Amino acid sequence: RVTGGGDIVAAVTLTIDTEQGNDGNGGSVNLGTSSLSASAVGVDVTINTATTLAAATGGAVTLNTVGNAGGQYINDLSVDSRAATNGVITLGGSISTDANVADTGDVTLAGDVRMAASRTIDTEQGNDAAGGSVTLTNATVSATAAGADLTINTATTLAASTGGAVSLGTF
Repeated sequence: RVTGGGDIVAAVTLTIDTEQGNDGNGGSVNLGTSSLSASAVGVDVTINTATTLAAATGGAVTLNTVGNAGGQYINDLSVDSRAATNGVITLGGSISTDANVADTGDVTLAGDVRMAASRTIDTEQGNDAAGGSVTLTNATVSATAAGADLTINTATTLAASTGGAVSLGTF
């Protein structure tokens, strides 16, 4: 179990994997009120609480704001809580990623995604690169409160660049 309380700033690409070997339930990752960001350009973050063990449960993941509190945006964010019973991915804040030269700022969420209020996933900051993709293909996305909207923005205004692809799962 990983539990956060202060800002979490990744200096290098980071992987948190709570179940190796696919022989048990996935462990939880709770970043609580911590914002997640990077201190260097091009840092990717992967959180994997998934497991393929029959009848097992993926670990719950709680994220607050993913932004640039540490000076830089995360480049790619991937969260996977899939299992026979998917773990809940709670979006406690919006997610902003940014490109590293030609490496677009992509977001992938796979599992049971829930949000208690409106959230935004934005994959290009500064309009200086192509927009990153958002992949929710293996996600079930729902709100836990009435009136909560999910806004997905992969747009860029950089000449000759395009917005990122959006792949949706179940809403």
